[in-house]
Amino acid sequence: NCNIHHSPIPAFFSRIIPGNKKIVYLEHNVQEAYNPITRILNRVTYSLNNEVICCSKDVYLSNGKTGVVIDNAVDIDNLKANLTDRDIRTELGWPKDSRIIINVANTSFRKNQSMLIDAFE
Repeated sequence: NCNIHHSPIPAFFSRIIPGNKKIVYLEHNVQEAYNPITRILNRVTYSLNNEVICCSKDVYLSNGKTGVVIDNAVDIDNLKANLTDRDIRTELGWPKDSRIIINVANTSFRKNQSMLIDAFE
């Protein structure tokens, strides 16, 4: 049994509920970004993780150098090269001067995607 978490509150509960399970925590925030209660919960239970995977060196340093670092894996140079080789506007039938905006995020309430949509209307 292995529980993989990337959100601090479910990870906290997984850590404190008894059972024979391994916990892998995917850490994507520096600790200072969390609210004070979340920081306390992490501080008290973080050592119960079997493994921590951090998305950057800054995250690794902020959590007390716990775990391993696997940098975010987007090769920007390769992405730019692939996008400049074709004209996506033409493929979609859009005007050449149209602006393309890409937003990658989940739709949780705290991300406030509706405000972003409203801003562009």
